[in-house]
Amino acid sequence: LHGPVPIDEDHTVLLAKLLACIVIFLMGLGAGLPPIMTSKSGNEEYLSLANTFAAGVFLAVSLCHLLPEAAEEIEHQHADINERFPIAFILCLLGFVIILTIERVIFSAHGHGHSHGHGNHHSVTTSLIDAENERGVAVPVSPISGYVLLLALSIHGTTEGMALGLQDEMGVDNPILIAIVAHKWAESMALGIAFSPLPQRQAVGLITTFSLSTPIGVLLGILLSKVLSPLAVSYVMALAAGSFVYIGACEVVSEEFQQGQDNGKRLGCFIVGIVTMILLKGFTD
Repeated sequence: LHGPVPIDEDHTVLLAKLLACIVIFLMGLGAGLPPIMTSKSGNEEYLSLANTFAAGVFLAVSLCHLLPEAAEEIEHQHADINERFPIAFILCLLGFVIILTIERVIFSAHGHGHSHGHGNHHSVTTSLIDAENERGVAVPVSPISGYVLLLALSIHGTTEGMALGLQDEMGVDNPILIAIVAHKWAESMALGIAFSPLPQRQAVGLITTFSLSTPIGVLLGILLSKVLSPLAVSYVMALAAGSFVYIGACEVVSEEFQQGQDNGKRLGCFIVGIVTMILLKGFTD
């Protein structure tokens, strides 16, 4: 008699990543479609608090999880060079600059950013929430600006997904998975609010495309993990850490705290996000 066939650990991790793809995709649709179907804006304050919590998660994941792991592997492989040039931290800065260039230079030049009367430059997500006027009626989104907004958020989603796909372990306590889940629904809902004035079929197509961006990134990360060496994976993770710092610090924190109301609640959610990921790091390693 043959005993039970052992399940390969790599196979289990792959199945967990594929399941995460499905969950993330359904979460994006579940949050983004209701505003399109019902033309309701949802609770702006709730979205704002959720964004600040996610910002704390992103910063803690980048600085307490991704960057230390990448630095350890790179230092092991390049000890001599790393003494003079901290490669992992340089790559983290490079990742930050790349996303900054895309977000605030390239997309701003094509009308992505916009100024308000108080002179603030809002992030992608807060700009989407601001797509409603003072009476709560949605302001139409032009096709070009709509696709630019979609592209900006999809780049974020794909980058996050790649970081998840490159992980060699997978579980419900995976810090990158938690970071994605913590904010994916909020971005998708904000997109749904912004695209609700568009023809329904077009708006649904845009939300579906956005919802697919992170799963596509996960699949790309899985493929890269099969062909790249552990050192190369560490390079990519260091770059991803820089993008996570940008998303947390520039894309959310610098914008949400400029609104000037309920900043105490925002700060509390931000700190809870950070502490949650630090505790997760301490109890799962």
